[in-house]
Amino acid sequence: MILGPIERSVGRALLISRGDATELVARPISAVLAIATVLVILWSIYKALRGRKASSQSEV
Repeated sequence: MILGPIERSVGRALLISRGDATELVARPISAVLAIATVLVILWSIYKALRGRKASSQSEV
């Protein structure tokens, strides 16, 4: 599964930084990747909610 190695890497980074999550975005490339990840997640949630709303309106 793809999330396994990613989760281990994030966990390792948090251990090294003593739990300080700001270290994960301290460098510009890390910040860009973190922002892109959040945007993709938010876009997916938006599309799912929008699709659910459209399907519920068409059933009425």
